[in-house]
Amino acid sequence: MAKLKTLGWLTVLRPGARGRVTAYRLHLDRILSETSSSWHAVGPDFAERLTAMGTMAEAKVLHVNFTTQQPVNSAHPGWTRVLAALAMADPALHENWFRHLTLQGCEARRLSLTAPTTFMASYVARHHGDRLLREASAVFGPLDEIAIAGGDRTTPV
Repeated sequence: MAKLKTLGWLTVLRPGARGRVTAYRLHLDRILSETSSSWHAVGPDFAERLTAMGTMAEAKVLHVNFTTQQPVNSAHPGWTRVLAALAMADPALHENWFRHLTLQGCEARRLSLTAPTTFMASYVARHHGDRLLREASAVFGPLDEIAIAGGDRTTPV
C-alpha cells in the first residue's frame, strides 16, 4: 500500500479511525499510462484491448431536459381549478406529482383520475390523498372517494 501511495497510484480519501475503515481512491489513468510499456508481457489481446480503450472516441452525451412543462389538463375547468389551487399551495409538490394526473370523470361523489404509472398513483394516494381530496371537494362539491388509476391498478384515496 505504501509503494502504491508513493507511486501516486493510490490516495487516501478518508483515514481509518474508531472502527472505520480507510477509504482509498485508485488512479487508474495514471496506472495505465505508466504500465503501457509492459502490457504485451501479459498477452497481445490484453495490450490490444487496453490500447483500444485508450483511443476510444469520447462518448456522446445526450442532454435531456426533464423540466419542460406539460400542458395543464384543460379537459374540465373544475380540474384546472383544482390543479391551480394545488400549484398555488405547494408548487414543488404540484410539479412533481399532481400535474401528471389526468381527470377521467366525476360521478356520484367519486372523482376518477389516471396517473402515468402505478407507482405514481399509489404514492399520490398514500402520501397526498387527503390534500387532493380536500382541494377537489372544494371545487367539485363533497366527494366520498378519489380513485387514481395507474398501469393496471386503481388506488382509492
